[in-house]
Amino acid sequence: MIIKYQIFPLDRLLIIKASGDFDIEYYTQFAKLLVLETDWQHVEKVITDIRGLDVDYKKIPVNISIVSQIRRGILKNDYLNVFVVNTPMATAIAHIYQDILKQDDFKYEYHSTIKETIKTLDLSLKEEFLDQCLSNLQNTFLVTK
Repeated sequence: MIIKYQIFPLDRLLIIKASGDFDIEYYTQFAKLLVLETDWQHVEKVITDIRGLDVDYKKIPVNISIVSQIRRGILKNDYLNVFVVNTPMATAIAHIYQDILKQDDFKYEYHSTIKETIKTLDLSLKEEFLDQCLSNLQNTFLVTK
């Protein structure tokens, strides 16, 4: 699993791009690292691009439960997170995760286009710029087995 990310402090924006085979242990390590970032406490908007993420459908219920616990226990900030999806599986995962966390008043949405993502987060960015950002994120959390 590879997670690339960057915090844009002036926009109070975090962009995350996850790819490869989803691994809950690595995601947990990433979350613990992320909260140590200096600008994390100021993040109000998050884009999570899961278009390149592969998920074992048999592990979805357990993984969603653990990721939800991480959201509640580690990533406590109050922010709006918009998932960028491109497959029926990614859409289903984002929808289930969103439904679970909205019960705790966490704010989640998902879209299949960058345009709608920008609109939902009320960002003053152009689609081309955000696409470029997603391709060139500064930080990489990479763990190989």
